[in-house]
Amino acid sequence: MPTLLITCNAGKLGLKRQQLIAEIYKFSATRLTPSVYAIRTDCTPKEIFKRLKPFIEHDEILYVSKIDDTVGHGDSDVNEWLEMNLNGRTLH
Repeated sequence: MPTLLITCNAGKLGLKRQQLIAEIYKFSATRLTPSVYAIRTDCTPKEIFKRLKPFIEHDEILYVSKIDDTVGHGDSDVNEWLEMNLNGRTLH
């Protein structure tokens, strides 16, 4: 199952932002930064983009990309999620 990276700059924590985050967490998901999430899904990036687009304003940013490998350092919960969902590979 692919892992997708969602990058958004949806505005303040208003209703639309809350709905966007709730929609993201309908998948197996982790938050890497306040505006970057990783999800595990069989959906394509285009399908996820169409699903999330109603929750952003015309002047906000939303990108959905497929990732298959990552290296990094960060929160241990995020590292564990990435390691588990990127085919068991470690981040180091």
